[in-house]
Amino acid sequence: MFSPSLLSPSLGVSSARLCLGLSAALCFVFATPAQAEPLTLERLKIRYAGLTRLQADVEQTRTGKHLLKPFVSEIRLDYAPGAITWNYVRPFQKTIKITREGFEMGERKLPPSQSERLKSLTTMLDALFRMDLEAIRKDFELKVEGDVVEATPRAASPLKFVNTMDFEFDRKLDILSVTVATEHDSAVMKFSNIRIEK
Repeated sequence: MFSPSLLSPSLGVSSARLCLGLSAALCFVFATPAQAEPLTLERLKIRYAGLTRLQADVEQTRTGKHLLKPFVSEIRLDYAPGAITWNYVRPFQKTIKITREGFEMGERKLPPSQSERLKSLTTMLDALFRMDLEAIRKDFELKVEGDVVEATPRAASPLKFVNTMDFEFDRKLDILSVTVATEHDSAVMKFSNIRIEK
C-alpha cells in the first residue's frame, strides 16, 4: 500500500542528500586516475616479448664539446629483429642501417668483424628493442628509478665508451625517450607515433 510518509519533506531532503553524496563519491572515483603499476624490468620483458617490428618518429638532440650548439635532427626509426634502420629526414637526409652483418651508410659498409665495439653495439641495440634482459645484462647493469631504466656499462664491457643510458617509459610501457651520455657528448632521443607489431 502507498504510504504518505514517502512524500514527507524530511524524507525528501534525506533522499536528496543521499543522492548528492553518492553522486559526489562516483565523481571522485571516476575523476581520480587509477594508480599505475610501477615500472619493472619483468613488465617490460612481457610487453616486448615476441616483437617483430617497431617503428617510431624520433627527435634527436645532440650536445657536446665539439658542437657549437645543440644539433637537432628528425629520424624515422624502423626496427626488426637483427636490423635497425635510422632514416634521417631533417636537417639532412641519409640512411644508416645496423644489422648482424655490419654497418651500412650509403655505399659505406663495415662488418662487425672489423670492430669489437661495433659488434657489441649491434648486439646491444637488438637486445634493447626486444628487451632481452639476459643479453643486456652481459654488458650493462640495470636499475629502475620511477619511470626510467638506468643502464651503466660493466667494467669488462666493450661499450665502456658509454657512461650511462636512460630509458623513460610511459604508463603503457611505450618508450618516451632515450638519453645516452658518453665522455665527449650526449644525445636525447624523444619518441612519438610508436607502432609495434608482434
